[in-house]
Amino acid sequence: MSNKNLLNKKRKLPSKNYKNMIIAKIEVKEKNSCHRIISSFENQRRIDNIFINYDEMIENEKEIMDCEIYINDIKVDFYYDFIFPDIGIYTIKYIFNNLLKSTSCMFLFCGPFLSLDFTNFNTEKVTNMAYMFSSCSIKELDLSNFNTKNVKNMSYMFDYNRSLKSLNLSNFNNNQLKAMKGMFFHCENLTSLNLNGFNTENVNDMSFLFESCESLTTLNLSSFNTKNVIDMDSMFQFCESLKELDLSNFITKNVKNMNSLFRYCKSLLSLNISNFNTEKVEDLGSIFQNCNSLIKIDISNFNTNNVQDMSGMFDRCSSLTHLDISHFNIKKETDLRNMIRNCNSLISIYMPNINHIEEKFKENIFQNSNSLILKNIHQIKNNKNNKCFKKIKIHSSKKK
Repeated sequence: MSNKNLLNKKRKLPSKNYKNMIIAKIEVKEKNSCHRIISSFENQRRIDNIFINYDEMIENEKEIMDCEIYINDIKVDFYYDFIFPDIGIYTIKYIFNNLLKSTSCMFLFCGPFLSLDFTNFNTEKVTNMAYMFSSCSIKELDLSNFNTKNVKNMSYMFDYNRSLKSLNLSNFNNNQLKAMKGMFFHCENLTSLNLNGFNTENVNDMSFLFESCESLTTLNLSSFNTKNVIDMDSMFQFCESLKELDLSNFITKNVKNMNSLFRYCKSLLSLNISNFNTEKVEDLGSIFQNCNSLIKIDISNFNTNNVQDMSGMFDRCSSLTHLDISHFNIKKETDLRNMIRNCNSLISIYMPNINHIEEKFKENIFQNSNSLILKNIHQIKNNKNNKCFKKIKIHSSKKK
């Protein structure tokens, strides 16, 4: 029997002995249209580095397969992709006869959901929620009932959920949380995000965490503990509407990667990162690229002894007028390409001698920064025919 005829067949509703139930409402706009109503385990196999271990993947398959599905109170066979016969709003009930240990990828690519009701959903045993709502078309999520005390992995949990506008996770207990990479990646319409009380002391990877949250105007991270974080790659990249960001509580002594950390935060008016410890950082490439509303950036505390990549670091910081990087330790093979390119308002910069840098790593370093006067780098005048200084006025006066 084709699944489009299944809704015409009467079946009994489940008993109330189930351990878990999720109720979804889905909007169908075309007759005989196909929508995914629960994620395929095959999708989980193709995603790397998000599961605690392979045994958990196998257990998750057994748990999700041990699920009864009712559409408009009619039981249907277990389908990942279901053909809905008519236009309208359907109610889907997911009945689990066990306490799940993993909900990873559960609603991957599902939708278009109007709502998901987790009132009778018990998550106390769950350790893995990675990709749970990834690419899921849903406009609202009430997760106030979630028990997350044992969850270790929330990587990409909400990524590419482009319809979601607000999310309150203040009830989450994150004492066991270790992985949250890309958790809100491409939540492009998210305007409100409540993370009050989030415990991140065991997290070591925050890369891509808020990348492309384009509509967020404020972000309170006062509860974040970053003492064990190693990777902050692209953490706030493309947070285009953020006007302020308080990171005064951030501990960065173990961070190695800050590439594109604030890239395209083009509405940021000020940024205080005087507390940043960068002694272990190896990559600062594009960290401030396209922060074109920032008039000044104080990085006098930056230690660059281990930095290998500074390419594009201030590229398109078009409102920046003065820059002091005279304290930077720039090694022979440090990548400086496009470092101070397109800084149209920059009129002066203090920087160390870079004559020792290989030519291939200095390509377009000052391109289109035509108002610039180089200060306190008098060693460079012996090499002023170098193409990267061709349009730059060399000024050798000392910094006062």
